[in-house]
Amino acid sequence: MNDEVTKKHGGKRVGAGRKSGFGQHSEETTVIRVPVSQKPLIVDFIAAYADRKRLGQSDTNEATTQPFIATPISLNPSLTRIPIFEGKVNAGQSRFASAAQDYEMKDLDLNEFLVTDPPATFIVQLDRDADSMIDAGILPGSWVIVNKALAPKAKSKDIVLAIVNGEYMIKRLYKRGSIVRLLSENKAKAYPPIEFSDGQELVIWGVVQHGINSFS
Repeated sequence: MNDEVTKKHGGKRVGAGRKSGFGQHSEETTVIRVPVSQKPLIVDFIAAYADRKRLGQSDTNEATTQPFIATPISLNPSLTRIPIFEGKVNAGQSRFASAAQDYEMKDLDLNEFLVTDPPATFIVQLDRDADSMIDAGILPGSWVIVNKALAPKAKSKDIVLAIVNGEYMIKRLYKRGSIVRLLSENKAKAYPPIEFSDGQELVIWGVVQHGINSFS
């Protein structure tokens, strides 16, 4: 009797399991194998890609938000060393020290200089009309390097990539006691601060570590 019951309840059952064609994309799924250490990076990349598509369809014109495209930093970048000019440069009068003077030449790899935690580091470009942080040196079209691992440790005065009501934005974080705000830095336009009260959700996606601007 017991053997008969076991047989009835064991083995593959007809019609059991996830139905083909169901799910977010209404199609069959497949399994891929990735290194365990790279799983968080791949998950973040896929989420960023989905956000990019979603925001690309958005018709929002809010001046304080920036379209979000996060590109993961390469984990195996090519080595590119740039010579460092160690002479004194006077930016005020745009005069260089004597060219005849000898200088000790060193070099610098920008990957080592700008990226401290490759698996958690992303590069993000702001929209061409995103001007809410220009007084912090983050200009329209600037690239910023964001460390996602620093998000839980974000402190007051950090520049952060935040998510507010489903929108991504780069702001200065202000925290004092129970007061939490996101601040713009554009004196000419004086964008109002975004203040959070009980029940409102603020998600810090990452902390901005560097900004890159192009001048030509």
